[in-house]
Amino acid sequence: MALARFEHDFTDDEGNLIAVAGTVTVRREDTGELAIPYSDRDGTTGLGNPFAVSDGQVAFHVIGGSYKITLTYGAETRELRYQAIGTAAEQDAEALGKAGYAFEFEAETTSPPSASSIRANNADLSAATKLYIDDETLGESDISASLLALDPGGNLAKNRIRLTVGAVDAVFDVDVATDQTTYVELDVSNHDGSTSLNVGTCRVNVEWAGQDISDAAIFEKVRSVPWGQIPFGSSTPESGAGIYTYAHFPVLACGRNILGVLYKYGNQHDSASHEGVSASQQPAAGGTQNLTIEGTYASGGVATPPAATEVEVISDADDSARTFTVYGTVGGSADSEAISGPTAGVSGVATTKVFEDVTQVTVDGDTAGNVKVGFKLVPQNVSYRYSTDGGQSWSAKIDIFDGIGAGDTVYYWPALGTLQDLSFIALCSKQVIGSGTWTPVMRKSYDGITWDADDTTITITGDVPGVVEFFGKVQRTPSGRLVVGAYDGDESFVMYSDDDGDNWVSKLIVNDGATLYSEVTVAIIDELNWIAMVRIDNVTGSMLQLKTVDGGANWTNQGQTNLTVSGGYKSHDLTTVFVGGKAYIALVYMARETVSDPAPNLNTMCFRFARADDAISAATNWSHEKVLVDSTEMLSGYSAPGGEKSLAGYPSVWVNPESGLALLAYGRETLYYYQAQVETKKVDISSEIARYTRKPFSILRIEDDEFATTIPLPINSGGTGFLMAGGIGRWIHFAWETTGTAEIVSIEEGAAGSSMTTTTGTPDGTTGTDGQITLFLDTSTRKLAVENRLGSAIFANLEVSIDES
Repeated sequence: MALARFEHDFTDDEGNLIAVAGTVTVRREDTGELAIPYSDRDGTTGLGNPFAVSDGQVAFHVIGGSYKITLTYGAETRELRYQAIGTAAEQDAEALGKAGYAFEFEAETTSPPSASSIRANNADLSAATKLYIDDETLGESDISASLLALDPGGNLAKNRIRLTVGAVDAVFDVDVATDQTTYVELDVSNHDGSTSLNVGTCRVNVEWAGQDISDAAIFEKVRSVPWGQIPFGSSTPESGAGIYTYAHFPVLACGRNILGVLYKYGNQHDSASHEGVSASQQPAAGGTQNLTIEGTYASGGVATPPAATEVEVISDADDSARTFTVYGTVGGSADSEAISGPTAGVSGVATTKVFEDVTQVTVDGDTAGNVKVGFKLVPQNVSYRYSTDGGQSWSAKIDIFDGIGAGDTVYYWPALGTLQDLSFIALCSKQVIGSGTWTPVMRKSYDGITWDADDTTITITGDVPGVVEFFGKVQRTPSGRLVVGAYDGDESFVMYSDDDGDNWVSKLIVNDGATLYSEVTVAIIDELNWIAMVRIDNVTGSMLQLKTVDGGANWTNQGQTNLTVSGGYKSHDLTTVFVGGKAYIALVYMARETVSDPAPNLNTMCFRFARADDAISAATNWSHEKVLVDSTEMLSGYSAPGGEKSLAGYPSVWVNPESGLALLAYGRETLYYYQAQVETKKVDISSEIARYTRKPFSILRIEDDEFATTIPLPINSGGTGFLMAGGIGRWIHFAWETTGTAEIVSIEEGAAGSSMTTTTGTPDGTTGTDGQITLFLDTSTRKLAVENRLGSAIFANLEVSIDES
């Protein structure tokens, strides 16, 4: 994007050019924050802020806005206030009055177009089948990536393009978009509007599938920066190698036409090495016995960790009756410590002493299970890769936070986002092994490639967690305020920063030890209205929702969501998406396999959505569940060591606001957290939302108790349908997908005190159960029947609508 240039000659009181060296500071007038000035119009070379000048001649480029510019030389200063800088001054006033990209419309009908111009392949626009659009606008912005994003790919819904000259419009569907190096060629059809346009300034606007073309505010909002990254099919950014086979907790962000994914990288989930001393074995010789020392960090019968740490023992059975004794070096001298054995599980028991090496481990009798001995903490990284082709390929691993290289540091709990100028910010917490103290730190990158060389410790005030466990994306409000979730044990926090991450204010939003809350993510609807979603670890509900209507100062607990209650937990991500000119919140979460109370779709990545205003209204307005990555795709080709089960991992989503396509990053993890890898996949979240929010093609009113009716299914050979029922203060919605043998696969309830069942056949008025709505799916006639047995006391003037996919 071309930046506006500012030039000024500062003079002394006599009008002479200041002839001594000094520094220039540039701040935004609206926020007081330091701007990012550049030496070139393309914004590729930063000057720093403040930046040095040899005399009073000052020049720089910056994004549009109102600025305070201060020259300091010696003890003197010169200051300019409210300096309006922007490329709008480079265009005619008539052009500024209209939304969209500005081009020159040409009468010629052959390619290529002239610079900053557009032409069709037929003077009669109703007969035109191609448009030729130069890569650069009249304002010198390269929008080729945005034009190429119009290609619908495999989507049935077509994006549309509108050309406006004066008050005359011509609109086309876009069938194919082709890069012709200096211009983009669009195959178009389904013309609407004027059959001709006058030569002159032409405004180009786009209707993305599912979006109202007249919503200029949304158009301007999502196109304030170049979103050239088009999500690509599927890839594996990180599969791990050698000893470091655990890559997980991915977080996506998009900067200046570059995608980044940040993730934890190291030995295993908990930053330990469970077999660093001794691999799994079961002593059975009777009496006191030595364990064999041949673990990951063992050599010649001695196990030496990268940095001194506690030693832990883990068993797959109850060995709490046994006593284990660890021998080795502590503080430079030979020492030992006896500890009671563990119960079954992955947490284990650990020494209180910090060992520099381990020379012997004994147990006072036969163990009940297989036993592992390892080190509690070993160095771990928070690593990063970037992509410039939508995730089709990824860079080599960049260890932004390199604990493995340092040899004595653990980095954990990654969070990633972008600042107002689209530079990157990465957060995590670190501990120097043996110190026992976790410190929240950050690093930044202007271009998403080269990162700060050193950690910057961040300052947190307010409700400060004991350990700052960041989670998910660093979100950003329209004004540039940064927002991130964090947790510490069963306490969940939301933090915000108004100085690009140097200082944060933390708010404790929920704390309930009985319910085991933890990970929290935030969706920004606007400057003041946000939604937070909190993970629940035990089977007492399905995620907790909170809201703020004052920009994070105060939070209201909205209660648990209407997601299905199941065992395990649903680690999640929230993203705000605009569809049809309206704001929706997309909720993506993992449905992990559990021993008891399994989720409906095991080991999958799932998706639900809610209108932003509905989410602010209540926690129970989330749509049906849609599977984005099924269990076959999740587990296929991924083998766990020791025959352990493989599980769905953590998700992160970035949505391209121009195309509505999303890139989903997610983890695949083994049962005992020894191995994990990061995958990505293109998903069309906006189209999924549009599919279920169209205007119903038929309306049905059910008012009487035991009233039954039949609705012909509009789908004859597979697809998706949607049915919604609503009453006074209550509603129900559900969806079904039909294949050769139709079945209803998803039902949700939103009405308190009511329920629904499904069966086959047709109703006779008495088939259903009192207090329920019953759905009957006749697979032979392919008809859906609805029977209301809720009674008028519960539902009044019940409306039902059905929508074709």
